[in-house]
Amino acid sequence: MALSLADTGDVSLSLGSQPGFRRPLPWRMRQGSGRWLEVTPYYEYWQLGRSSDVRAGRWVLYEPRSETGNLGITLSVGL
Repeated sequence: MALSLADTGDVSLSLGSQPGFRRPLPWRMRQGSGRWLEVTPYYEYWQLGRSSDVRAGRWVLYEPRSETGNLGITLSVGL
């Protein structure tokens, strides 16, 4: 991650990424004339590790460890 600070200039934080995943569960419904509707609910998850401390002028900066999980849905239509 790159930061641009007014007092100290550019600072770069190295994030420790971990493997993540996205799990879709598609369901397709066919209609007449070759048309179809697909509904795909999904769950995705990823982690970022804590960065090392970086000194920027009088400040010590770091990115904290974080985890993210998202639920979503994708709708598709085909002709």
